[in-house]
Amino acid sequence: MSVQSNVKKALDALGADIAALQSQCASLSSQIGGIKSGIDSSGAGWIRFSDGTQVCWADCGNDSSEFYVTFPKSFLDIPVISLGAVGPDGSKAIAYVASSTKVGATIIPGWSTWNKTIGVKYIAVGRFK
Repeated sequence: MSVQSNVKKALDALGADIAALQSQCASLSSQIGGIKSGIDSSGAGWIRFSDGTQVCWADCGNDSSEFYVTFPKSFLDIPVISLGAVGPDGSKAIAYVASSTKVGATIIPGWSTWNKTIGVKYIAVGRFK
C-alpha cells in the first residue's frame, strides 16, 4: 500500500467518526433544548425561571392581627403559599393564609405560646407564564 492510500483510508475513517460525533451532538442538543432551568430574571424577594416557574418570598415582620402582603411580582394563577411563624422568644406559633390572589395574600397570625405578636415569613410558588 502506498502512503497516499493509507492517508486516504485514515481520512475516510476520520470523516466517518466526525459524522457520528456530529449526529450524537445533534441528538444531545435536541434533548438539552427541552430542559429549561435557567434564571429568567430576579430581584429582591423573587426569582423567575425560564420554564415559567416563579418564587416570591418575604419576611413580613411581626404582627398580632390580620395583614395583607403584596407579592413583589404577580403570578399567572393563584400560587401555593407556605408560611413560617415564630413567637417573640422563638417559641412555636401558627399563622395561616385567609385568602390569596395572583398579586397577594391576607395572612392571619394565630396562636403563639405567649399570645403576643409573632413573626411571619412566606414563600409563594407558582407560574408567571
